[in-house]
Amino acid sequence: MKKMTHLIAIFEWHHFFSQPTFFDRFFRKSMMRTRLVIALGLVAFSAHPILGQQGNASQSAVKQDSLQLVAMKAKPNQPGIYHLILVSSDSLPRNAVFELTFPPDFGLEPLEVAGSRDITGGLRLQKKNRTVVLQRTGLGNPVPPGKTAILKLGLIRNPAILDSVYAVKVVLRNPDTSRIIIDKLVRVHFQLQ
Repeated sequence: MKKMTHLIAIFEWHHFFSQPTFFDRFFRKSMMRTRLVIALGLVAFSAHPILGQQGNASQSAVKQDSLQLVAMKAKPNQPGIYHLILVSSDSLPRNAVFELTFPPDFGLEPLEVAGSRDITGGLRLQKKNRTVVLQRTGLGNPVPPGKTAILKLGLIRNPAILDSVYAVKVVLRNPDTSRIIIDKLVRVHFQLQ
């Protein structure tokens, strides 16, 4: 009789805990909601034009070239240092050529030096009228796509009025293939002191 009572108690315990309770139903509904949110998130992620791409994340995220030209601590009619900040969707070869064509309001006479910590191997600088030509020497490593590179140019005389809209034509070439990697007009940003 004791065994029978014990078996009945086990059956009742199992029956009680095997029935769905309020918490079980709540937990199942919340799990279904969580799965639905995750599924919708995955669909949205795969549909996103940049995030859903396969392959190397740093390369796939760079769909467009990014260029900025900043006159550092600019003063009107005074020489200053310019930073060309570049993110290319293509690799920059060891002998890449940069051509920057400035408007007549900029003075290129004091420009003697160009360099970069991000673009190794050194640069050759030439001035042709309003155009500054910078060629990599071929000694450094190629710059991979998506890496930010900063070229520093000094000194360039600023225009008399810094609040005007000035644009510099920037062309980046691969001389091995005669291919133009970038060809853009870049607005000059004057960083005031």
